[in-house]
Amino acid sequence: MTNFSIKSRSSFIDQLTTKTFDVIIVGGGITGAGVLLDAQLRGLSCCLIEMQDFSEGTSSRSTRLIHGGLRYLKQFNFKLVKETGKERNVVAHIARHLTHPKKVMIPAIKNGTYSKTQLKIALWIYEKLAQVPKALRHKSYGLKEFTSVLPGINTKGLLGGIEYIEYQTNDARLTIEVIKKGVEEGGVAISKMKVVELLKNENNQAIGVKAYDMLNDKDITISGTCIINATGPWADDLMKRKKKTVLSKIKPSKGVHLVFDPQRFPLAKAVYFDTPDNRMIFAIPEDGKVYVGTTDTFYEGNIVSPEITKGDVAYLLNACNSMFPAISLTPSDVIGAWSGVRPLIHQKDKKPSEISRKYEIYKDASGLLTIAGGKLTGYRKMAEKVVNLSIKHHFVSRGLINNKTASYKLCGSDFKNELDYQTCHSNFLKKAVNLGWKKEEAQWVFSHYGSECEIILNDETAVPNGFPTYLYHSLMYSLTREMVLTPSDFLIRRTNLFHFYPDLVQKHYKTIADTIQAYTGKVEMEDQIQGIEKLKNTIANIHQLL
Repeated sequence: MTNFSIKSRSSFIDQLTTKTFDVIIVGGGITGAGVLLDAQLRGLSCCLIEMQDFSEGTSSRSTRLIHGGLRYLKQFNFKLVKETGKERNVVAHIARHLTHPKKVMIPAIKNGTYSKTQLKIALWIYEKLAQVPKALRHKSYGLKEFTSVLPGINTKGLLGGIEYIEYQTNDARLTIEVIKKGVEEGGVAISKMKVVELLKNENNQAIGVKAYDMLNDKDITISGTCIINATGPWADDLMKRKKKTVLSKIKPSKGVHLVFDPQRFPLAKAVYFDTPDNRMIFAIPEDGKVYVGTTDTFYEGNIVSPEITKGDVAYLLNACNSMFPAISLTPSDVIGAWSGVRPLIHQKDKKPSEISRKYEIYKDASGLLTIAGGKLTGYRKMAEKVVNLSIKHHFVSRGLINNKTASYKLCGSDFKNELDYQTCHSNFLKKAVNLGWKKEEAQWVFSHYGSECEIILNDETAVPNGFPTYLYHSLMYSLTREMVLTPSDFLIRRTNLFHFYPDLVQKHYKTIADTIQAYTGKVEMEDQIQGIEKLKNTIANIHQLL
């Protein structure tokens, strides 16, 4: 990966103001990232504009699973299960370092969502449609064996259960890895720049955008042939449509997740379990912690910072305590939390959890293409279809190549095959430990950066006294190669530290902020104070909710 940092931002702005791009992508979440890479690989010149940090909206606030589509069987959406399963396999291949098989337990409970027989049938269908390899297919447990794997589970009505495979990922890191590849292929991607106006010609056709550069406090004009709106919950901000138009179909839904120490919520394996109101949620061990979610409620509040309410916290705690009565979780046990908004396609008289996670593409009279809805797993197919549509309307005469992102490996996944992945992993851990790193530190670096890990290991930048070497060199990597501009960019979206290791963050926050300020020149002391206060207040407010 070449330099992708504030040092390259001025050259990006020069291109934005002097070139006419084939495609302007508004929105730097996973959908916009997918469009950038797909279109660049086909030979189109592209720029991506994001008003916050990349993935700061919906794409860093998911349950962090590349689903195979099991939940869609309840809606008899076999086509979606098949497509989702296929895409899960693709993502697991092109983002190997970020996508890992995760064993998930589903309790079979009398009068619950699934009986044991229903689970077996559903998983048999699911595994056929999703093309799950035999070695990863489900396993059935009797009551005694199931409770031995999940001690403390509520045995009332419990009949046993099933173990199946989901794929865990890091949503924000997946997004930045896609964007990095798009930039490596010649695209422009810039954050902290807000599109404020859609520009049109005398025929009312979109020919560019007016954008506000938030770092330099100035407006710029960007010219382009095709404008793609991939802003998720913010889609109507750009489209500015009137009542009874396509935007009435977009229905935001809020999802909240809570994080716990394993001492308070000990789990050997992930669990997908019933809630008292007949939904299902996940509890997932990850990175030395356990996170739980998600809620699913219609939302009309602040999309940028969707609040975590007393009801959200009570809902998740009640669900956990109902399924695992012995743990007796309270708000004071929460060490981290995140909340995000999904741009669902509205379906009349349905609850949020009942709405299909399908996506739709709209084309308005100006030629603006808007893509909304969808799931993290399907980002690549969503990008493929909207790029196909843009080519059909604007570039059909150029004879462009077909989509090739299904075999194009992302940054960090430069492995020839599974054996090469395992070998690189093993060799890196040995090298790092020999240099004095702890094994868990080396594992953390590899799980975040994959085949780029050697760059971090070989970094010779002097490390401040008392600061962990692995973490400082990871920070330098993200500053120089992942467009980190603020502490939250690094602590929340390039890593999971903010949510999973708040004590570590508080201990080293000032050094992190000072390092970013020295490199970027953009982080003022006021931002440092606000950042650490945000960390303290988020969790403190939850502790006081009940």
